[in-house]
Amino acid sequence: MMARIPRIPRIPRPRLPVLMAALFLLGIVLVPLASAAFTGSVSNTGSRLSAGNVVIGDDAAGAALFTVGTPGTGQVDGSGLRPGQSVANCVKVTYNGTLPAQVHLYVSARTDTAPNGSRLSENLHVSVQEATSGTFGCTGFGGASPLWDGTHPAAQQDWLTGFPTTYATGAPTGPSPWTTGTFRTYKLTFTLDPATPDTAAAATTNVVFRWEAHSAPVNVAANRPATGSSPCASTEAADKAFNGSYTNGRGDKFCSALPAYLQMDLGRTVTLDTFVIRHSGAGGETTDWNLSDYHIDLSTDGSTWTTVVTVTGNTASVTTHSITPTPGRYARLKVSQAGGGAARIYEFEIYGP
Repeated sequence: MMARIPRIPRIPRPRLPVLMAALFLLGIVLVPLASAAFTGSVSNTGSRLSAGNVVIGDDAAGAALFTVGTPGTGQVDGSGLRPGQSVANCVKVTYNGTLPAQVHLYVSARTDTAPNGSRLSENLHVSVQEATSGTFGCTGFGGASPLWDGTHPAAQQDWLTGFPTTYATGAPTGPSPWTTGTFRTYKLTFTLDPATPDTAAAATTNVVFRWEAHSAPVNVAANRPATGSSPCASTEAADKAFNGSYTNGRGDKFCSALPAYLQMDLGRTVTLDTFVIRHSGAGGETTDWNLSDYHIDLSTDGSTWTTVVTVTGNTASVTTHSITPTPGRYARLKVSQAGGGAARIYEFEIYGP
């Protein structure tokens, strides 16, 4: 999604990659028997295997979201921005692969021209909203929640120069995982800082936003037995945090007064390396209620616990925590601080390498 902004850029559409899963080779070795017995055999021939794929695209049909001069259908004029002025546009991203995938958003390229000394990208704020409806040009845009802004994720500013530049650090998007036919619409808003210096006049920025899909690991916590502290309501018990869904309304969550905890049993000891928590904001409630202070513990026997993640001061609606691969059968999330006096967890996902 390239964007170019002369005097603020033109922001072109992301060039979304088509990523193919690795092929697998299946081999069978037959060992002859050292025996004089009669033998017989039967062969099954003609078996075929095919790898699934990971394919993602958008509805901009090759057009940039922002352009300079006369915009085409669905485009927005991004030229001649003044300090304090904003421009915004939307693009619909659809996943058409056969394998479940995780999609991250990041900036894959950015170039600047600064004829008077100051780069435009250093003075541009960017925010991204993710919605369940809408098309290129923002027609029908609705059901939105913040994906990236000045407070999301925590400890990040909203300058364009601070936007993630790799898949690994990119903003997780959409459902987890994306499946065939899944789509989300993204609204990108750029604001020229009110204090932009005169030396940024006539500067331009070209930026490429990329939605990249990787075949998804399996959420081993999905639909596993769970317990937790007393729920806010009988319909908001611990199992809601492990039901594989977080978009079915405000009742699709675990809710419990602070201090709160969740615990689940994987059924056997496996190696774990990633935890994803979808907080209040991910389910459409206020981000003020996102978990702030919490920790995650692992155990192989349900009695001896090791803390593997500790978080304080979080404001993000979706948090991803990667750890050194660690064996565990039981996982526990303990919450000590959250807005509104209660823990609201729409999904607690656990993955292995």
